[in-house]
Amino acid sequence: MITTVVLLDSIWTFRAFDPVYVMTGGGPINSSEVLATAIYFDAFQKLKFGYASAEATVMFLILFAVSAVYVRRAVREIG
Repeated sequence: MITTVVLLDSIWTFRAFDPVYVMTGGGPINSSEVLATAIYFDAFQKLKFGYASAEATVMFLILFAVSAVYVRRAVREIG
């Protein structure tokens, strides 16, 4: 149960863009910035589209690995 909660929480944390952007905009001196807001700022405010694309690819690979672990554990528990 703990593993499932940790995996799902880590997935949610990586994609948490809306609350951070709406409430703090990345916070004072980027203190509440998460990877999703960093990608947004790099792409649309700094106009570094290639760098933001590379960050998004790394974020995808990390989330894919975490999701694969979650699915593998879920299938193992069912079967």
